[in-house]
Formats: sequence, C-alpha cells, structure tokens
Amino acid sequence: MVGLVSVAMLALAQGVTLKRTPKVDEVQKFKLRMEFGIFGDTAVYTSVLTQKVTEVKPDGNYAVEATQSDYKVELFGDEGVVRDEDLPKQSITYTPSGDVVAVQGGLVNESVYRLANLMAVRLPKVAVSKGDKWECVVPKNVDTGVFEAKATYTYDDDEKIGEFDTIRAEFEYAEVAGDPARGQGKVWLNKRDGSVVKLETNWTSAPIPGAPTPLTGAVILERIP
Repeated sequence: MVGLVSVAMLALAQGVTLKRTPKVDEVQKFKLRMEFGIFGDTAVYTSVLTQKVTEVKPDGNYAVEATQSDYKVELFGDEGVVRDEDLPKQSITYTPSGDVVAVQGGLVNESVYRLANLMAVRLPKVAVSKGDKWECVVPKNVDTGVFEAKATYTYDDDEKIGEFDTIRAEFEYAEVAGDPARGQGKVWLNKRDGSVVKLETNWTSAPIPGAPTPLTGAVILERIP
C-alpha cells in the first residue's frame, strides 16, 4: 500500500506533459460559434470547422488545413447561409508547442496573421501541475504584420469533457502595440496529445479579415467526437 501511494505521489509531482505529435491525415472537427457587436446589433456566426493535418516536418512543425461547412450568420433578425464551396480554405503551420509559423491561402494579409496568433493555443514546454503558469512571447514580424504579444496560461484543474481527459487552463493573449487585440478565456486540452477539446474566449479589438473595424465579441469552439 505504501508503495502504491508513493507511485501516485510521484506521478502527481511529475505533472502533465503536453505536446502535439500529429500524423498526416489526422482530422478533428469542431462546432464553432462566434458573436460580435457590429452595426449596432449582434452578429452570430456558426459553422462546423474541420482541421486536417496535411504535413508533418522532420523538426516537428506541422501544417493544418482548415475548412468550414454548415456556415450560417444571423444579423438584424435575418439568417443567411453561405455555400460551403464559397468558403476559403486556409493552411496554418505550427510548431509542436503551438506557435504560428506561416499562414497560406487566399487573401492572406496582416489581419489573417494576427487572427491566427490570437486563436493559437501555446503549450507549456515543460510538464505542468495544477496551479502552474506558463507564458509565451510572440515577437513582432514586419513581414507578416504580426504585433508583439504575450500569452499567459494557468493550469486550473482537471476535467472530463466527453471521452477526453483534459486540463482546464485560463489564458490571456494581449498585443502590446497599435490597436491591440486581446483574448481572454479558458481552454481545455487533451492530456494525451495536447490538442484543443474546447475553447471559450472573449475578444477585444479582434482583427477580423474583411471587417470595417476591429471587433469585440465571444468565441466558443467545441470538439465533435
């Protein structure tokens, strides 16, 4: 009995190691819901977001192609539907810890890069236990238009989400220049592979591509089993 307790205590002391090691053709689907204040009303966007790993490089960096389907938007009491074939495909390359390396697709500009960084989830580079914090500094990039920013996370607790054993972490992402975008919320990470199972965040001055001005709103992302 003493030996079993010792092993359990050792496991707790070692913490949880989170690292993405995806394989080519790995697919994850999410329910996406976004709400933004615009033109004096609240616009609600919903879709099914599909993320497919298309490349894994020797250094561990990996590319994810993102597509959306069942896209709907509600504004001023009206509901509109966008044809799936009209929605652009986008590919984002990440490091194993979640930093954005490159974005490819149609109409890639400064707003697209900034939004990709705002949405990205950075993993800790060492094992973490409840109460631990980790942070990541995003350097300014004059070529892509990315602002310098800082992301901070706090491991709150463990939580079972459907079939997934996750850690729940509070986070904040904040740019430090220009009209700074900011995200604040919670993310649930799969203990097995570090992937996102659920994310809830509130955005301030989010650089939404195509929007006339930066927008403030909320985003919910939930994995579909």
